[in-house]
Amino acid sequence: MADTKLSHTISQDYIRNIIALDHDPILRNLKITQCYFDLSQGIASRIGNENVNWCTFATWASKTAGRFIRMENINVHFHDKLYNSTEYEDWILLIKDKYAELEIDHSFEHHQLHTAAHNSIALISADIAAGNLKVFSELGPIFSEMIDAFDLSLEGDTAAIEMVLQKLIPGKTEMGGQELLANAIRDFHTALHEKDHYVKAELVLKANAQTGMHEQIRLQPYIAAAMEAPLPKTFSNSLKHHAIVGAPLESHSKIHGILDILIQPIAKKVHDTWLNLSTHYLMTLELPDGILHLGHDLPSPEGANLFPEHLLNPQDPELNNLLLLYDNELNTLHSKARNWAVFEDRMHYILNLFRSRQRHPPLHTSPFEIVQTKLLHENKLPEGKL
Repeated sequence: MADTKLSHTISQDYIRNIIALDHDPILRNLKITQCYFDLSQGIASRIGNENVNWCTFATWASKTAGRFIRMENINVHFHDKLYNSTEYEDWILLIKDKYAELEIDHSFEHHQLHTAAHNSIALISADIAAGNLKVFSELGPIFSEMIDAFDLSLEGDTAAIEMVLQKLIPGKTEMGGQELLANAIRDFHTALHEKDHYVKAELVLKANAQTGMHEQIRLQPYIAAAMEAPLPKTFSNSLKHHAIVGAPLESHSKIHGILDILIQPIAKKVHDTWLNLSTHYLMTLELPDGILHLGHDLPSPEGANLFPEHLLNPQDPELNNLLLLYDNELNTLHSKARNWAVFEDRMHYILNLFRSRQRHPPLHTSPFEIVQTKLLHENKLPEGKL
């Protein structure tokens, strides 16, 4: 039987402290990632670690999002792709010539353009961070309570899980309800007491699927904002703002006029550069044993079939209905998401991912090194690769 005391790092108080880290979104994301892992291990220690639970997948999704929240290497990549383009220097010279022609007593410099590009991408980074927080703020406390209720249930308290369910909001996720979460918790709880390994695997997958659907509905506005960001407009507005900083007031309208005419080619280049980078930063999922490209079909885990034996032919009709909800075939090999901003495309990929990797041991790997984890628990930002 699992230890009946909640670990400090998945307690309600600890999770509330993570949510409250408004002043440091980078540290908060890292602590969210670690807390998801701690929650996943808490669930696994009770229902068995043969099956990966939703919090395990959330660990790696949060870790991947962290690269963008930290804007890890993005400025360098962005600068290189812009600066090395053939038309970049010509465009800069054209702006400077216009400044001279109109006798504007101010210079146009490279750093203004790159500051504008940085600020535009930072807005997208903020959307990613907000989505990361939104889901954790709701699901973190619920899974913490669920683990506590599991311990009481294992001791014979049949009412404990009902106390958790009673706190959830009735109704559909789209309307602010939590009925998908309630169904998932019931399935996790049933799996807690299930002895048949095949039945248990299906119960966990069904719980993961419903949690994933709830999560992705909550995330929809944040993902759409990031993937469909009006970057050319945001960049243009930001560049015009920075271009007039320090310039004489009487030259502001001239500078805006020049940029209104000449900004389109470079704004398009910024947008094209962002699309290239977003494929790398937003359309990948970093797992312990490799990177998945969300726009490609799921590869089989090394040395295994795409779907594990226990989930190859699901018998639970409710589970089959969930799996077929965004797919025409139960055992399709075509899982890629055509447009990650579209909920149905995203769920098509995610449900296949959950089923494919549910019994994949590498996912139980800690997301950080031991020293890094210790520092995170002390509210300190670790060094090294994150």
